[in-house]
Amino acid sequence: MAFTPDGAGLIATDEEGAVHFFDAATGEPRNTVRVGSPDDVALSGQLALHPDGTTVAAVVGTEIRLLDAATGAERGRLDQEGRPPWAMAFTPDGERLVGGGTDQVVNVIDAATGDRIAALIGHTDTVVDIALTPDGTMAATIAADETVRLWDLTAGRQVAALDVPGASGRIAFDAAGTRLAVGYFDGSLRLWSLPDDA
Repeated sequence: MAFTPDGAGLIATDEEGAVHFFDAATGEPRNTVRVGSPDDVALSGQLALHPDGTTVAAVVGTEIRLLDAATGAERGRLDQEGRPPWAMAFTPDGERLVGGGTDQVVNVIDAATGDRIAALIGHTDTVVDIALTPDGTMAATIAADETVRLWDLTAGRQVAALDVPGASGRIAFDAAGTRLAVGYFDGSLRLWSLPDDA
């Protein structure tokens, strides 16, 4: 699920292969676009909104579909060659998608062509959430291996790993990009300061 940048719209997917566009103030549906069937939507619920609010990226089978955020019209398809992400996010400039899934690899993808720019390796289980710093230079990923890993996207390398047993799989950076919030199944929220060399 994602809000549009102006806060006026809300976008969500379902298990039947549809992307729904809602008025965030009234909850009224604006549009529904069927992008697949229950058989080929392997990872329903995974979507990312372009920073300018014009394009939605949604996972359908092994593809990422790019949809017009206003009309739902398809703008393009990015074939991920059997690497569909469980989680993904656009970089703030909108030029790249960072995604990770069952192959345990964090892939940096060209948002225009779908080409893989970098493969960041370190996790040993499914990647379930991704957060990017506001300047787009750093990514944090959390996986079912109960670790959070911090990545320098410019250098394409891991800069830190945190053991987070009991974490729920949800993470977020603060507005300054210097602290990372990690949610836990016991209802707690813990804040981690980024290392000085990150």
